[in-house]
Amino acid sequence: MAFLVSVGKGLRSLGCMWEAMKIVAVLLWPARFTILVLLAVWVVLLLVGQAQDVLYSLIADEGGTGRKLWFLAGLWAWAIQSWYWTRLLFYLPSRPMPQCLYILAPSDYSDFLDALLPRLLGVGPFVAVATSLLFCGPWEETLPWAGFLLGNGLIFYTLTAVRRYWLNGAQQGGPRGQTGLQRAHGVPRHATGTLAQQPGAALQGSGMPSGWPSPKAGTLQTVGIAVVAWSVAVVAVALTAFLPAETPIVRPLLVGLLVTTSAAGVLCLLWRLNIGTGTRRAVAILLLLTLASFVVSLLAPVPVGTAIGPGGALMLAAAAWVGTSSFFLAYPGERLRLPVTLLLLVLTTFGAGIGEFWGHDHHEVRLLPASGPAPEARQTLKALFDEWYAQAPCPGPGSNLTNCWEKPMILVAAEGGASRSAFWTATVLGDLEDMHPGFHKRIFALSGVSGGSLGVTVYRQLLLSGGGKGPSCVDRDGHPAEGFGRCAQAILGTDFLGPTFFRLFHTDLMHWLLPGNLLPDRAAALEEAWEQAWDDRMKEEAKGAFDKPFVRPSGPGWSPLLLLNGASVKTGRRIVTSDALLTPCPGLDGAERGSHASDLPDTVDFHCLVNRPVRVSTAVHNSARFPYVSPAGTIWVSGHKADRIVDGGYVEALGASTLFDLLPGIRAAAKVPDMPSRVRIVVLVIKNAPPPPLPKGSTRRPPLVEAIGDEAEAMRWSMKLSPELLSPPMGLAASRGGRGTAAGASLEREVLAGQGAHIRFNLRSRDEAERWADPAMSWFLSERSLRDMWNDWCDQQDKTKPERGKGNADYLRDLGLAIDGVPWAVDQSAGVCFDWHSRMMARR
Repeated sequence: MAFLVSVGKGLRSLGCMWEAMKIVAVLLWPARFTILVLLAVWVVLLLVGQAQDVLYSLIADEGGTGRKLWFLAGLWAWAIQSWYWTRLLFYLPSRPMPQCLYILAPSDYSDFLDALLPRLLGVGPFVAVATSLLFCGPWEETLPWAGFLLGNGLIFYTLTAVRRYWLNGAQQGGPRGQTGLQRAHGVPRHATGTLAQQPGAALQGSGMPSGWPSPKAGTLQTVGIAVVAWSVAVVAVALTAFLPAETPIVRPLLVGLLVTTSAAGVLCLLWRLNIGTGTRRAVAILLLLTLASFVVSLLAPVPVGTAIGPGGALMLAAAAWVGTSSFFLAYPGERLRLPVTLLLLVLTTFGAGIGEFWGHDHHEVRLLPASGPAPEARQTLKALFDEWYAQAPCPGPGSNLTNCWEKPMILVAAEGGASRSAFWTATVLGDLEDMHPGFHKRIFALSGVSGGSLGVTVYRQLLLSGGGKGPSCVDRDGHPAEGFGRCAQAILGTDFLGPTFFRLFHTDLMHWLLPGNLLPDRAAALEEAWEQAWDDRMKEEAKGAFDKPFVRPSGPGWSPLLLLNGASVKTGRRIVTSDALLTPCPGLDGAERGSHASDLPDTVDFHCLVNRPVRVSTAVHNSARFPYVSPAGTIWVSGHKADRIVDGGYVEALGASTLFDLLPGIRAAAKVPDMPSRVRIVVLVIKNAPPPPLPKGSTRRPPLVEAIGDEAEAMRWSMKLSPELLSPPMGLAASRGGRGTAAGASLEREVLAGQGAHIRFNLRSRDEAERWADPAMSWFLSERSLRDMWNDWCDQQDKTKPERGKGNADYLRDLGLAIDGVPWAVDQSAGVCFDWHSRMMARR
């Protein structure tokens, strides 16, 4: 019996806790958007590896003082917005409490809500960033900076307390018997009941022009006018789809009109709100600053986003989210008791639907006007093979002979992985070109996915810019530099995430309310960031290479063909953007045009699909639309939306399938009776996904895991969480890498069966390289990530280990044996490895 009584008391305690949680939810409801933004950003900074890399760069990278200041300014802006809007919303009358048995008296929590909670939510951003910072590197590096940020939070809290102390009469002596602490915490709440019972009191009843209805009706009419005006604006924007192409000025005019009228409407609303003059001014300043950041993201996302960096962009975005959601959603909802959030969802659905069905699209693939040769006029695989064969050198160090019994042909597959993949791929290929001039003459094709496509394209564009010689550029420190490796690292070490984030969190969000392509999207910002990075690093005569049409160069000398792998949202098939004609290219009537090439079965040729040229940057982006960072690009065919293209990693992340399908055509082209030299295929796979770390205290993986694979290893904690819900998405995500591994294994077997060679370069595992974290798979790389990839390529101690098999130094030796008959090794007396060796010696 006593046990049953204890159970009953426990259940009653749970009931009390549940009722208390409902009370807390009601009390915190006005600040719901402030709290949601705080929790969302906190989770991202703490658990996402890319965000941890950004935080570490702020404290450890040399230079970057401007970015540190922008980050700190954005953090303070976020804190001010969180504190001020929570304070303003709590100044309103509270909602009625739920009917419950366990309720506190209002005096028990009013002081906490009115004074302490707004300040604590203002301090929250400092705490979130400081705690996240502790886990991004060794504590001896991160702890002082975390303490610095917590000190900023303490200063913020003190300033808000001093402000309240002063406003409560510190200068006039204050009420008798009130202590200084009471002065600093006493915040008067608006009289309860009045506004809740009469929503019309939210707007001033006096000073209105004659003819205006009563305050309550005026309130509803104001909301109605805003909804109707925005709906009319949506329809007006959608109607621009039917304007002639010769009237491009209409859309910029509409953007300017919408921005101007929105600002005027906000100021008008502030004038009519029944709030104090000081509060009205403060709200106006905060909203105008948010509007200014929106306009800057519209006009100059690349220079400004690069200057402030992804960290600063995220902090400013958090501040903007808190301000706009509190003013446009939480404040009207609390003041007028209207379902404003539901109204926003209705307007969003209306705007998106109107835009989609009236011929607009948020994220259309950027196309150039039709000009130049038609897609079917590109060279076929056989023509390109003959061109490569005529200039391909024979084996032997520095050989210029072209008549021999065998010629090695290199096929490169570059795995996806954003800037990590691009930097690693271009470093490997660029340094090989520096160490062995003419290395590209042996390369027939470069197949890339996502960041790997960016890396191979930068490498090929450097080949074209040098005119057969090593390119000249400006390194990341502003010093003159020469060589393929150095210039590739200078270009790809640039921040591409800051411009993308800056537009994503500002202008791009408006696409949910406005139909179509009225505002530029974040995809264009990323492509323009690549174009700007090239132009900033290269000399004047080489500028503009990423802004030019993506066509095969017609000048002298050999350049490898590019195979940039994307994926179709509609069918899941590969969409390959290439400078060669490798698939049938029918006309609008379905009849074949030009050659009946079919060297890539079950593959869509992007140029044949759209029948329009694109920039080099857009061609790369067709393969590198990193999930959610870049949107799916809409493909238009014959005046209608046909499909959307996404990152090629959705099909397989290595690009090996395209090379595998290319092998029969290459072998057929090589089996010509009068061809004196045999062609030996050498596949060069450049991976960038580090192997998983070994279990703690182990020097090698368990024998069964080595024999079968990761499937035999113990589950990680993430796989144990809600398997019914999480197993399908986790399995789908893992299948991307699994397909790449399977395609790579099939390609390796096929090449080795034909007496070829298979070479693989990859980043080392975290425990093998003895580093804190793996290089981030992001469009931004800290100096730590760049240095770690540098180490993995230039460290000659990377030799065979029993627990890991071959290292990069071993595969580099094998590559030399396969091509020249002599082992190759990195050259620490020149190129990127000389720079690495110099830095290592300086650190010692």
